[in-house]
Amino acid sequence: MMSKVQAVIKMHFKDRWSWFMVPAIVLFSSFLVNLFISFLVRDEQGIQSGGVSSIYIYTLVLGILVPAQTFSFSIGLSVRRKDYFWGVVTAMAIFTVVIALLLSLLSIIEGDWTGGWGVKLSYFHLPYLNDGNIAVQFGVSLCLLLFMSFMGLFIASIVRRYGRKGMYAFTLVMMAALTVTSYLLTYYKTWGPVFEWLGDHSAWLNAVMLLPLAALFGLCSFLMLRKAS
Repeated sequence: MMSKVQAVIKMHFKDRWSWFMVPAIVLFSSFLVNLFISFLVRDEQGIQSGGVSSIYIYTLVLGILVPAQTFSFSIGLSVRRKDYFWGVVTAMAIFTVVIALLLSLLSIIEGDWTGGWGVKLSYFHLPYLNDGNIAVQFGVSLCLLLFMSFMGLFIASIVRRYGRKGMYAFTLVMMAALTVTSYLLTYYKTWGPVFEWLGDHSAWLNAVMLLPLAALFGLCSFLMLRKAS
């Protein structure tokens, strides 16, 4: 079993473009643009950018694309669905750990060592999100990345198991649920208390609270991929 899982991991990491090149381009192209703008503007108050969110979005996209690109191929090579799942999960876990380490290191360099790269740019080191020491910042990034990757895997698993019709049905159900939730929060005027409750907790605690949902995504993905063709 372990050899099959390792084979799945190696198969995915051979795609250096998706797992290494594109994430680097996504992360650093946006950073360089923001750094150039900060250099030109030289704002005394500094510039805060949300560009780092691009790597979290890409992690979601990667989680969606991986099964679409490799599931049928792997099953055709007689890889068991269980081995495929654990191989994909392990590959995504390695990817998220590496990205989280990189983000944490860049945050420390930006916030503590260079004063925002000498131009007061807040790209990797953002208020609230990057409060705490490097271990806390690593934990926040890791939790967010794991959540995004498992959500992507969950979405892809729906398509593999139930096809496009299943994805359409799931989308409609989610849209209806979000609409009803939004209406209820607005009707009972509870948006404020919800955001206050989130603000009363640290980014670390809020990020950790995403892990049970990520685990649920993983479990559902496992069950769906076991029956997928």
